[in-house]
Amino acid sequence: MDLKVEVSCISNIGKIRTNNEDNIYFNGRKMPMYNDGIKDILQTEIETNLPSCFAVFDGMGGESKGEKASFYASEEFEKETKNILYKMPEQFLLEACYKMNQRICKEQENEKCYMGTTVATIYFYMNNAYICNVGDSRIYVVTNGILTKLSEDHVMEADLSKENSKPPLTQNLGIPEEEMKIEPYITKYKCNSGDKFLICSDGLTDMVSEQEILSILNKEKTTKQLVEKLLEKALENGGKDNTTIIVCEVK
Repeated sequence: MDLKVEVSCISNIGKIRTNNEDNIYFNGRKMPMYNDGIKDILQTEIETNLPSCFAVFDGMGGESKGEKASFYASEEFEKETKNILYKMPEQFLLEACYKMNQRICKEQENEKCYMGTTVATIYFYMNNAYICNVGDSRIYVVTNGILTKLSEDHVMEADLSKENSKPPLTQNLGIPEEEMKIEPYITKYKCNSGDKFLICSDGLTDMVSEQEILSILNKEKTTKQLVEKLLEKALENGGKDNTTIIVCEVK
Protein backbone atom coordinates (compact mmCIF):
# COMPACT_ATOMS: atom_id res chain seq x y z
CA MET A 1 0.00 0.00 0.00
CA ASP A 2 1.31 3.44 -0.93
CA LEU A 3 1.78 5.69 2.07
CA LYS A 4 0.64 9.31 2.16
CA VAL A 5 2.72 12.17 3.53
CA GLU A 6 1.30 15.38 5.00
CA VAL A 7 3.76 18.28 4.64
CA SER A 8 3.89 21.85 5.97
CA CYS A 9 6.51 24.59 5.58
CA ILE A 10 7.27 27.96 7.16
CA SER A 11 10.13 30.45 6.76
CA ASN A 12 10.87 33.48 8.94
CA ILE A 13 13.50 36.23 8.88
CA GLY A 14 14.00 36.07 12.66
CA LYS A 15 14.60 38.89 15.12
CA ILE A 16 18.06 40.09 14.03
CA ARG A 17 18.44 39.73 10.25
CA THR A 18 16.98 42.25 7.81
CA ASN A 19 16.83 39.87 4.86
CA ASN A 20 15.99 36.21 4.31
CA GLU A 21 18.83 34.16 2.82
CA ASP A 22 16.86 30.89 3.06
CA ASN A 23 14.86 29.35 0.25
CA ILE A 24 12.90 26.15 -0.35
CA TYR A 25 11.75 23.62 -2.88
CA PHE A 26 8.26 22.54 -1.86
CA ASN A 27 7.15 19.95 -4.43
CA GLY A 28 7.24 22.52 -7.25
CA ARG A 29 7.18 25.76 -5.27
CA LYS A 30 9.99 28.08 -4.19
CA MET A 31 10.31 31.57 -2.75
CA PRO A 32 11.32 34.64 -4.81
CA MET A 33 14.99 35.67 -4.68
CA TYR A 34 14.15 38.57 -2.36
CA ASN A 35 11.51 37.62 0.18
CA ASP A 36 10.38 38.18 3.74
CA GLY A 37 9.73 34.52 4.44
CA ILE A 38 6.46 32.59 4.29
CA LYS A 39 3.57 34.28 6.08
CA ASP A 40 0.89 31.74 5.20
CA ILE A 41 2.12 28.23 5.90
CA LEU A 42 2.50 26.05 2.81
CA GLN A 43 0.70 22.73 3.04
CA THR A 44 0.28 19.69 0.84
CA GLU A 45 -0.35 15.96 0.98
CA ILE A 46 1.42 13.60 -1.39
CA GLU A 47 1.33 9.89 -2.14
CA THR A 48 4.62 8.07 -2.47
CA ASN A 49 3.70 6.21 -5.66
CA LEU A 50 4.96 9.32 -7.49
CA PRO A 51 8.26 11.06 -6.61
CA SER A 52 8.01 14.22 -4.51
CA CYS A 53 10.83 16.43 -3.24
CA PHE A 54 11.12 18.93 -0.40
CA ALA A 55 14.27 20.94 0.31
CA VAL A 56 15.71 23.75 2.43
CA PHE A 57 18.53 26.01 1.20
CA ASP A 58 20.44 28.29 3.58
CA GLY A 59 22.37 30.92 1.61
CA MET A 60 25.64 32.60 2.58
CA GLY A 61 27.62 35.54 1.25
CA GLY A 62 27.74 39.27 2.01
CA GLU A 63 25.75 42.07 0.40
CA SER A 64 22.59 40.07 -0.33
CA LYS A 65 24.46 37.26 -2.11
CA GLY A 66 23.10 34.55 0.20
CA GLU A 67 19.54 34.92 -1.03
CA LYS A 68 20.80 34.82 -4.61
CA ALA A 69 22.67 31.56 -4.04
CA SER A 70 19.74 29.85 -2.31
CA PHE A 71 17.37 31.05 -5.04
CA TYR A 72 19.64 29.86 -7.87
CA ALA A 73 19.91 26.47 -6.14
CA SER A 74 16.13 26.15 -5.76
CA GLU A 75 15.62 27.23 -9.38
CA GLU A 76 18.15 24.69 -10.66
CA PHE A 77 16.67 21.96 -8.45
CA GLU A 78 13.26 22.67 -9.95
CA LYS A 79 14.70 22.29 -13.47
CA GLU A 80 16.25 18.96 -12.55
CA THR A 81 12.94 17.56 -11.25
CA LYS A 82 11.62 17.62 -14.82
CA ASN A 83 13.83 14.55 -15.45
CA ILE A 84 13.18 12.89 -12.11
CA LEU A 85 11.34 9.84 -13.49
CA TYR A 86 14.24 8.94 -15.77
CA LYS A 87 16.81 8.48 -13.00
CA MET A 88 17.26 6.35 -9.91
CA PRO A 89 16.63 8.45 -6.77
CA GLU A 90 20.25 8.46 -5.57
CA GLN A 91 21.47 9.33 -9.07
CA PHE A 92 18.92 12.15 -9.34
CA LEU A 93 19.98 13.67 -6.00
CA LEU A 94 23.70 13.42 -6.74
CA GLU A 95 23.36 14.95 -10.20
CA ALA A 96 21.01 17.66 -8.91
CA CYS A 97 23.65 18.70 -6.34
CA TYR A 98 26.31 18.88 -9.06
CA LYS A 99 24.01 20.95 -11.30
CA MET A 100 23.14 23.34 -8.47
CA ASN A 101 26.82 23.71 -7.60
CA GLN A 102 27.70 24.47 -11.24
CA ARG A 103 24.92 27.05 -11.48
CA ILE A 104 26.09 28.94 -8.40
CA CYS A 105 29.72 28.83 -9.57
CA LYS A 106 28.60 30.28 -12.91
CA GLU A 107 26.71 33.09 -11.16
CA GLN A 108 29.79 33.81 -9.02
CA GLU A 109 31.83 34.27 -12.19
CA ASN A 110 29.18 36.55 -13.69
CA GLU A 111 28.94 38.73 -10.58
CA LYS A 112 32.61 38.42 -9.60
CA CYS A 113 31.78 37.67 -5.99
CA TYR A 114 31.45 34.78 -3.55
CA MET A 115 28.11 33.19 -2.81
CA GLY A 116 27.09 29.78 -1.53
CA THR A 117 24.30 27.79 0.03
CA THR A 118 23.60 24.59 1.91
CA VAL A 119 20.97 22.09 0.78
CA ALA A 120 18.99 19.50 2.71
CA THR A 121 16.38 17.53 0.81
CA ILE A 122 14.04 14.56 1.11
CA TYR A 123 12.89 12.68 -1.99
CA PHE A 124 9.82 10.53 -1.23
CA TYR A 125 9.17 7.60 -3.57
CA MET A 126 7.70 4.09 -3.25
CA ASN A 127 7.39 4.31 0.55
CA ASN A 128 11.04 5.36 0.90
CA ALA A 129 12.64 8.65 1.88
CA TYR A 130 15.93 9.41 0.15
CA ILE A 131 17.94 11.86 2.25
CA CYS A 132 20.53 14.21 0.77
CA ASN A 133 22.48 17.16 2.15
CA VAL A 134 25.49 19.38 1.56
CA GLY A 135 26.44 21.69 4.43
CA ASP A 136 24.86 21.92 7.86
CA SER A 137 21.13 22.24 7.20
CA ARG A 138 19.67 19.17 8.86
CA ILE A 139 17.16 16.37 8.40
CA TYR A 140 15.71 14.44 11.33
CA VAL A 141 13.13 11.72 11.76
CA VAL A 142 11.04 10.92 14.82
CA THR A 143 9.92 7.31 14.94
CA ASN A 144 8.51 5.55 18.01
CA GLY A 145 9.22 8.68 20.05
CA ILE A 146 12.95 8.71 19.20
CA LEU A 147 14.69 11.56 17.33
CA THR A 148 17.38 10.51 14.83
CA LYS A 149 19.53 12.82 12.70
CA LEU A 150 19.57 11.43 9.16
CA SER A 151 21.77 14.11 7.52
CA GLU A 152 25.49 14.59 8.01
CA ASP A 153 26.94 17.96 9.09
CA HIS A 154 29.74 19.06 6.77
CA VAL A 155 31.64 21.17 9.31
CA MET A 156 35.16 21.36 10.74
CA GLU A 157 35.79 20.15 14.27
CA ALA A 158 34.79 22.75 16.82
CA ASP A 159 37.59 24.89 18.27
CA LEU A 160 37.04 24.43 22.00
CA SER A 161 39.23 27.48 22.74
CA LYS A 162 36.66 29.76 21.14
CA GLU A 163 33.42 30.04 23.07
CA ASN A 164 30.18 30.30 21.11
CA SER A 165 32.09 30.07 17.80
CA LYS A 166 30.44 28.11 15.05
CA PRO A 167 32.74 25.75 13.12
CA PRO A 168 33.03 26.61 9.41
CA LEU A 169 31.57 24.41 6.70
CA THR A 170 33.81 21.90 4.96
CA GLN A 171 31.58 21.93 1.88
CA ASN A 172 28.57 23.72 0.44
CA LEU A 173 27.08 24.47 -2.96
CA GLY A 174 29.18 27.11 -4.71
CA ILE A 175 32.64 25.51 -4.62
CA PRO A 176 34.35 25.40 -8.04
CA GLU A 177 35.14 21.83 -9.13
CA GLU A 178 38.81 22.71 -9.71
CA GLU A 179 39.06 23.60 -5.99
CA MET A 180 37.14 20.63 -4.59
CA LYS A 181 34.54 18.16 -5.80
CA ILE A 182 31.59 18.29 -3.41
CA GLU A 183 30.51 15.00 -1.85
CA PRO A 184 26.77 15.12 -1.06
CA TYR A 185 25.65 12.83 1.74
CA ILE A 186 22.91 10.50 0.50
CA THR A 187 21.11 7.73 2.36
CA LYS A 188 17.83 5.79 2.13
CA TYR A 189 15.20 5.44 4.85
CA LYS A 190 12.21 3.08 4.82
CA CYS A 191 9.09 5.05 5.76
CA ASN A 192 6.60 3.81 8.33
CA SER A 193 3.21 5.20 9.21
CA GLY A 194 3.62 7.76 12.01
CA ASP A 195 7.17 8.82 11.09
CA LYS A 196 7.73 12.58 11.28
CA PHE A 197 10.55 14.11 9.23
CA LEU A 198 12.03 17.55 9.84
CA ILE A 199 14.09 19.52 7.30
CA CYS A 200 15.46 22.81 8.62
CA SER A 201 18.05 25.55 8.33
CA ASP A 202 20.41 26.21 11.25
CA GLY A 203 18.16 29.06 12.33
CA LEU A 204 16.21 26.32 14.10
CA THR A 205 18.98 24.00 15.28
CA ASP A 206 21.20 26.84 16.58
CA MET A 207 18.30 28.18 18.65
CA VAL A 208 16.42 25.04 19.71
CA SER A 209 17.98 21.95 21.29
CA GLU A 210 17.33 18.47 19.95
CA GLN A 211 15.53 17.68 23.21
CA GLU A 212 13.17 20.64 22.65
CA ILE A 213 12.68 19.65 18.99
CA LEU A 214 11.77 16.10 20.03
CA SER A 215 9.37 17.37 22.70
CA ILE A 216 7.51 19.44 20.11
CA LEU A 217 7.49 16.79 17.36
CA ASN A 218 6.23 14.14 19.79
CA LYS A 219 3.03 16.10 20.34
CA GLU A 220 -0.14 14.92 18.61
CA LYS A 221 -0.40 17.95 16.36
CA THR A 222 -0.88 18.59 12.65
CA THR A 223 2.24 19.38 10.61
CA LYS A 224 0.97 22.97 10.34
CA GLN A 225 0.82 23.26 14.13
CA LEU A 226 4.25 21.62 14.48
CA VAL A 227 6.05 24.08 12.17
CA GLU A 228 4.33 26.93 14.00
CA LYS A 229 5.47 25.59 17.40
CA LEU A 230 9.05 24.99 16.23
CA LEU A 231 9.30 28.52 14.83
CA GLU A 232 7.74 29.97 17.98
CA LYS A 233 10.42 28.24 20.08
CA ALA A 234 13.26 29.46 17.81
CA LEU A 235 12.02 33.05 18.12
CA GLU A 236 11.45 32.68 21.85
CA ASN A 237 15.07 31.50 22.24
CA GLY A 238 16.50 34.51 20.37
CA GLY A 239 15.64 34.18 16.66
CA LYS A 240 19.19 35.16 15.68
CA ASP A 241 18.98 33.82 12.13
CA ASN A 242 16.55 33.12 9.32
CA THR A 243 14.58 29.98 10.17
CA THR A 244 13.04 27.65 7.60
CA ILE A 245 11.19 24.52 8.66
CA ILE A 246 9.52 21.69 6.75
CA VAL A 247 7.70 18.94 8.66
CA CYS A 248 6.52 15.78 6.88
CA GLU A 249 4.29 13.20 8.58
CA VAL A 250 3.81 9.75 7.06
CA LYS A 251 0.21 8.56 7.19
